[in-house]
Amino acid sequence: MGKRQLDVAREQFASQHPDIVVATMWYPIQLVPDVPEQGLPFAEFYERRLGSPEAVRRRQRQVAQAADGAGLDIDLARIERFPNTARAHGLLRRVARLGEPELHEAMLERLFAAYFQRGEDIGDAATLQRLAGEVGVPPERIAGAGAGAAAELPVGRAITGVPHFMFNQRLALSGAQDADTLVATMRRAMLAPATTGSA
Repeated sequence: MGKRQLDVAREQFASQHPDIVVATMWYPIQLVPDVPEQGLPFAEFYERRLGSPEAVRRRQRQVAQAADGAGLDIDLARIERFPNTARAHGLLRRVARLGEPELHEAMLERLFAAYFQRGEDIGDAATLQRLAGEVGVPPERIAGAGAGAAAELPVGRAITGVPHFMFNQRLALSGAQDADTLVATMRRAMLAPATTGSA
């Protein structure tokens, strides 16, 4: 949902500011790094996290409504496992290193669709290799993707929600935001003074 709103925001910003080139950089962050490599049962994980089956149902209704508002069709009922995402992030890092932004975006979209629409296990190495092939990633360029991925993956200690947007290393937003909010923040980021130190 966050990516779909960002896509809309980028299009709006480009039409309003055609002289400014917007480049998007993706950074992998594991918010729940202690998930076992084989993942966890999806329903049990969220019931433990939210406290009760009713709380899970409420949250899933909220997510489904937000997805519908963004023009997305998701099917949470198909998800059986909450995955450890280290391998998926490792795959994205390998694809990013190919230097083809459109291929990286296609891989990202395919991972989202696999999980949220098809209920596929994106923590499984064989599944990830298949998904990469479906978007045209050369298999020899990502051989071993995900091997040791957890060791090189930063943990989101300072980030408490996803998506987390950082504009021009100056202004940040966390959580699902609508396109208008993202565009307004992009405009402010053009004018805000640069920050010092790491962001």
